[in-house]
Amino acid sequence: KGTRLVTDFQVALLVMGGCAVAAVLVYNKVQERRARRQGKVDFPQHASDPLLEMDDGRREPAGAPESPSTDNRMERRSGADLAVPDRRIDYVIDVKFDTLIAEAACGDLWRAIQRRFRERTAIAGSIDGIEWSAVDGSSQSSWLEYRAGLQLVSRAGAAAEADILEFRTMIDGLAAQLGGIVKPGDARHAIAYAHELDEFCAESDIQIALHLVAPEGAPFRSAEVIKVAEQNGLLGSGGSFRKPNASGDYIFDMRFEGDASYLRGTFTLDVPTVVEPEEAYKQMILVAQAFQRALGGVLVDDNGGALSNDGFAATWRTVNTVIRGLVEKGFRPGLPITKRLFS
Repeated sequence: KGTRLVTDFQVALLVMGGCAVAAVLVYNKVQERRARRQGKVDFPQHASDPLLEMDDGRREPAGAPESPSTDNRMERRSGADLAVPDRRIDYVIDVKFDTLIAEAACGDLWRAIQRRFRERTAIAGSIDGIEWSAVDGSSQSSWLEYRAGLQLVSRAGAAAEADILEFRTMIDGLAAQLGGIVKPGDARHAIAYAHELDEFCAESDIQIALHLVAPEGAPFRSAEVIKVAEQNGLLGSGGSFRKPNASGDYIFDMRFEGDASYLRGTFTLDVPTVVEPEEAYKQMILVAQAFQRALGGVLVDDNGGALSNDGFAATWRTVNTVIRGLVEKGFRPGLPITKRLFS
């Protein structure tokens, strides 16, 4: 009985230790996210450590703005721009007209607004005010109503109050020149909501990373890294690779640091932007293990601690709680609106 008592006690300590590690890792990541948002800096490449055994249950940084268009099309930069403005993440203003207004007629006026706010804007047109179509200025369509949106939150943080008010003023100017009637959203409410949503995103914005550290005195060779990457279906070159899924979307990144030889490789998965985070995690772990078997080295977390199955499982349970929070808010990972929010 004495031996059994000691064994149970040791098991209990191991379980509590794994949960404590997971809690500390997630807490540290939340604090990092808050600090980065407050500092308005670029989203980082790394985050908390991953799981190996997950419970059943479940950044690409925004591109640099392009130069202004030289034709009659509205400036387009990415798929996110083709979205219809959505009040869940945008400050929305409707402009209604008595007669049909062609996209080309509002094109020049909208381009000025788009150049001011870049990728944060979206616009759509409607005939009945119910069904909306994203507008890109390339069609011959005409609409009785236009809906303009300014994205309130991104990974850069919440939109400034001055920007929200300026956007409202610029839309007022567009409507005045085209003879439309403005139906604006409440700017003060949008300002308050932006800060509320930004706080939620700071709590929910998680990337998970694991690192493969080369054995002392035996760095990874680039030719070997490329060979293993190709064997595991990763695409890329120069030490930077990405894993696509069957649909061609990238589900995690891998980056090896160095020139001809590498001392460290990092595997990173961006939780909010991946359609199936759990499956993506599993694949990332399998690939990382394949690299470890082929190249040697040790898999560690951000703090250099060796990765353990118990710790991974506990961490995943915590991450999965965050995912459930995203879903409850209508931001299921991988949806277009979620990608916009975490762009």
